[in-house]
Amino acid sequence: MTKNRASRKTEAEGCTIIVFPMRWRNGKARRTAEVFMSMTPKARAGYWNRIRGDLERQLERIGCGEEAIAREVQGFTASVQAEIDRMQASVPEPDGAA
Repeated sequence: MTKNRASRKTEAEGCTIIVFPMRWRNGKARRTAEVFMSMTPKARAGYWNRIRGDLERQLERIGCGEEAIAREVQGFTASVQAEIDRMQASVPEPDGAA
């Protein structure tokens, strides 16, 4: 198993659960970026803390360890930032300035 995957081995069934990497959840990253960018700077902090906390709890619930959770949240954060960068790059400058 590679270090880039969040996984856990269940004691009862002896199987391994591999989590779909958060950094590849493009639809969720795109939607999170859209909502984030529509908010005031003050509201953004609360929204991001909620999203991050939800992801951490989801991964913890399925048995991922702290290291894996941190890695997955970091990957998702990078995906959201990439979407924000893409959104900002596609906004035309006022008065046609480039």
